[in-house]
Amino acid sequence: MTDTTTTLSSSSSTNTLSGKFSISTDEFVSQLYISIPIGIGLVFFYCVVRKLRPRFWEVRRRYAQVVVEQEESEPDFVENIESESQLFAQSTFSLPKYMTKVTYPRISSGFLWWLWDVWSMDAQTFYKHAGFDALVFRIYLKACMYICLTSLPFALLVLVPIYATSHAASNTEEGLTQISINSVGEQSDRLWAAVVGCYIFTLIAMYYLSIAYLRIAYAADQFLIGNYRLSEIDNISWFSYRKMIDNVVELNVKITATPIEYGGKIISQVQRYVVKQPSELLSDHPASAAAAAAAAADVEAKDAHEVVIEERKQEQMELLSDAEYTSDAERTITDSVPSIDRYTIMIRDVPPAFRDEQALHQFMHELFPGKVARVTIIPNCNELLQIRSAIRFHSKSLRSLSRKHAFDLRDLYDDSKLPTIYEGSHCCGCCGEDVNVITYHRTHRDALVAKFRKQRAQGLASTPTAFVTFSCLKAASIAISCPIRFGVSNLRIAKAPYPNDIFWENLKYGTNELMPNNLVVAVAMFFLLIFWSIPVAAIQGLANLEAIFNAFDANIDDYLNETTVTWLQGSLTVLILDLWLLIIPAIVTALTRFQHKTHRGRLETIVLVRYYDCLVFMVLLVTVITGTTVSNAENFADYAENIVSSMNAIVNLLADGLSNMAIYFMLYVLLNTFIWLPLELFRPSYYFALYLSLAEPNRFRYSLHFAKTMLILTIVLTFGVMHPIMWCLGLVYFVFAVLSFTYTLSMSWIPEFETGAKQWPQVYGRLRFGFLISIFTLVGLMALKQAYLCAAALLPLAGFSWYATTTVTLNFQPVFNAPSLTSASQKDRQINAVINKNDENGILQFGDVSNLNNAYLPPIMTVEYLVNNDVFYRQQREQQGKKNKKSKKKNHQKEQEDMNVVAADAGAAAGGDEYDSYQNA
Repeated sequence: MTDTTTTLSSSSSTNTLSGKFSISTDEFVSQLYISIPIGIGLVFFYCVVRKLRPRFWEVRRRYAQVVVEQEESEPDFVENIESESQLFAQSTFSLPKYMTKVTYPRISSGFLWWLWDVWSMDAQTFYKHAGFDALVFRIYLKACMYICLTSLPFALLVLVPIYATSHAASNTEEGLTQISINSVGEQSDRLWAAVVGCYIFTLIAMYYLSIAYLRIAYAADQFLIGNYRLSEIDNISWFSYRKMIDNVVELNVKITATPIEYGGKIISQVQRYVVKQPSELLSDHPASAAAAAAAAADVEAKDAHEVVIEERKQEQMELLSDAEYTSDAERTITDSVPSIDRYTIMIRDVPPAFRDEQALHQFMHELFPGKVARVTIIPNCNELLQIRSAIRFHSKSLRSLSRKHAFDLRDLYDDSKLPTIYEGSHCCGCCGEDVNVITYHRTHRDALVAKFRKQRAQGLASTPTAFVTFSCLKAASIAISCPIRFGVSNLRIAKAPYPNDIFWENLKYGTNELMPNNLVVAVAMFFLLIFWSIPVAAIQGLANLEAIFNAFDANIDDYLNETTVTWLQGSLTVLILDLWLLIIPAIVTALTRFQHKTHRGRLETIVLVRYYDCLVFMVLLVTVITGTTVSNAENFADYAENIVSSMNAIVNLLADGLSNMAIYFMLYVLLNTFIWLPLELFRPSYYFALYLSLAEPNRFRYSLHFAKTMLILTIVLTFGVMHPIMWCLGLVYFVFAVLSFTYTLSMSWIPEFETGAKQWPQVYGRLRFGFLISIFTLVGLMALKQAYLCAAALLPLAGFSWYATTTVTLNFQPVFNAPSLTSASQKDRQINAVINKNDENGILQFGDVSNLNNAYLPPIMTVEYLVNNDVFYRQQREQQGKKNKKSKKKNHQKEQEDMNVVAADAGAAAGGDEYDSYQNA
């Protein structure tokens, strides 16, 4: 066995991992010859099957023109008795729903031209069809693509020649090693090129990610007020943004200083642009702001009297009063009415004195006179939930008995039409006293329903969570942005989630109550990183197949040829590793659920962050450690000795190991580019979810794909200086990612919910650590090569990158909490003019008053269970009887009864196209 201690202590060796574990140039080239044809073949095959069956592969085509959020319908007591709500309960709860449809962009149905249509799709079109989360993901992917594209010239034209012409490059036969930093000797002046490259690459990445932050912040501000027109967002940059803001400020100053009186109303110039351009509401986007600023600049030189005269003439031709918007303008405003969550705040850890709706309403009214539309203190529904669970048990038992013994559930309370069935009362009839099970379950269900009604009527204890809905966006924005203090204690106020996305059962917990849960999850995550790394290390050991065969006294050459061994050692570990790591999100999700998060968006965001942390630790760090322990080891006993021997040099190990494993990570990016991304076109996770009957198979898991692409970017940033060819692979990966995800998100995946504007700050916060990983990895490598000045020169970059990214985060963080007052005020004016008919405190934007009252009540508080004497139940039976008579009359008019059944089944299948989804478009 090779002396590992000697190997590790010799930090100048550039071949520490160049033994049996690390990927050689020949192996990498062979992977190119295999992976690229596979990737191109998968894309070609998808083009063929898409051409043949576009509605099958592009799911949105099947659901197009189908309303995704249906109004509550009456329960069907005959045909579809499958759930409790259809027979035993009728909810009077109806959320304010702004009806939307599953739509898709117009792309070519040709064989290849659709690829160009997808690539050239503008942000506005993509946002309209795919939603806000998809827009954020696409902006981020494009930023990564531009980072690679801009970094590529310096990498190829400067770093590659410097590395390739070094003295040590001629001493190695590995082609890829010759053009890497490993070919540069100790204390070489050529290492300064790597330092310069690290500065350039880091600054480029910071610049493009900051532009992405700027665009996403602008989109978030419009998203939070319900605007879905983001024209020119792709053209926003730091240079154009500054000019745009200056123009908007100047315009608002002029509007405030010189309002225009027309028709007995005060009409600002803002309305002029709304009416003149009805298809695009005035917002803070560059096009409208620039046009408004230009119009204001044209009249700046005239005196005030001439301005008023000229504008009044223009108003007579172009302006309408608030009540006289054009039909197109009214339709645009009506279609972009914000959902109720934009008007609502969530207060956590409500002080006991305010856990009364009247007291909290009075307090909020003093702060926001006339603007409080509704205050809801969430009741503790634990007892009701337990009763509901028991009711569902008996309801399910009755449905099962109905199917088994062929009786009609409509006759449940008519004993003369019910069979007499004696079975045990427990364990599916096998245990307990023999009773008439129909009567038993019916009686117990009715008793539980009575108990349910009594408990709810008596009132429930309050939880420390409250929701306050305002009549205007401006008040909600102020409540979120401005702290409400009592001494030094603040009310914990945040924007409310959409009602359908709330975990109502978790709202009963206060922050202090969840501290033990958070501690348990933190410990569990630590052990997950440690123990889950063991199988990851075992998978990495597959790269050293010769050692595995030797451990069992076998010769690999007797079983596999050289080409097969090369492919398996190169691709097998990457493919199996990716598949194994797909289990982590399920584990992380389960741990996060244990923390009782308030809503789905928060859960998804935390899963994203933790999954990324696991990927960085297990893929980057564990891979390097494993690579060192298996290198130069001929049997499993050598592995253990290598691990023990490497403990005293772990820092040097990571720095030297990362640099020498660049080719392995190049292979990792390569296979993700040409294997996994083309497979995304076929959406294998969708069919996997269908096979396992998982919930929401059509939902795109942003927590998985965000984390995976963030890992790829971190790998490219870390190894881009060490091995410049990495930038080529990174560019190809992100080009494929933009194309693949733009297509699937706009044509196939259907969002079940939006995580909202809180996702991106978490993503950016983790990418900041990616910068530090890349910088300090190079610092460690410079120290190993005894280039201490180079290592010291990199330290200011680490401090600057942290400071700059922190500044960007602090500048834009408020945007993701609440919309700006200017945007909220403009939206309120439009809503009040068109929806509320100039009533500043109007609430018609919420629809019916019951919608406002019930939106932020737990759904169980609005459920009404039906029993025999309920008038509603009798009405349902009468209505169903009428339906049956009509059905019989129609059946007599048809010639063949069998054909009638087929037609009915076909009609039911057609109705199955309706898809329940939440997407504000």
